[in-house]
Amino acid sequence: MTEPGFAINQTPFLIQTAEGSYIWDCAAFLSVGLIGHLTALEKPLKAMAISHPHFFATSLTWARALKIPLYICASDQTWFARAEDLEDGDDVRFWLGEEVLGPGVKLVQCGGHFPGSCVLHWDRLLEPPPPADNLPTNPTPVSGIIFVSDTLMIRPAQTHFSFLWSIPNSIPLRPQYVLGIQKALEGVNFTQATCAWRNLWIRDGAKKALGESAVEYIAGEGWRVENGKLVPLLTQ
Repeated sequence: MTEPGFAINQTPFLIQTAEGSYIWDCAAFLSVGLIGHLTALEKPLKAMAISHPHFFATSLTWARALKIPLYICASDQTWFARAEDLEDGDDVRFWLGEEVLGPGVKLVQCGGHFPGSCVLHWDRLLEPPPPADNLPTNPTPVSGIIFVSDTLMIRPAQTHFSFLWSIPNSIPLRPQYVLGIQKALEGVNFTQATCAWRNLWIRDGAKKALGESAVEYIAGEGWRVENGKLVPLLTQ
């Protein structure tokens, strides 16, 4: 959505549904041209949501310029450094657990990287089918998708996930947090996933891949899951 890139150059997403449009995550740079584009969308903007504090960036500036609510998980409220900058008309909404943004679009708190780290779930099966004459370029949605930011990381092979507490330092997430992410997404219907960096997608079988990845990571840290609880692996 924005050029030039800045800092770690994460990718915000514009999600356009039949009922309205949503912005997921934030880049630091916001141009006058982009504001004009976003305020003239055919499906008007409804909200902006941020996955975790590293991407708070200029989100308040975006929300203010676009005149939309800004959603931030309350578990990360202490990192929202612009609370003292709020003005009349600003609409910052803190939430916990799950938060519905609109039909088929909701936030799910997963924890891990930060206590409030979350994903956005878009249940595209609730979208109406496009007109028949538009099918070649706008196919009928076939699945739900999660936008994971870096709550989970999609591996370069684009078949499975990684779980990291510190991405730049390659510090893995503790097993209890990996299990927590898996449990948070148990009731979420999805087969696809994408993250905060370009060209990283799991285009099919993403929920199965999440389960397999969690088992692999937890075992790699010396644990297994038994009846929903962590049990140490037996050593030889």
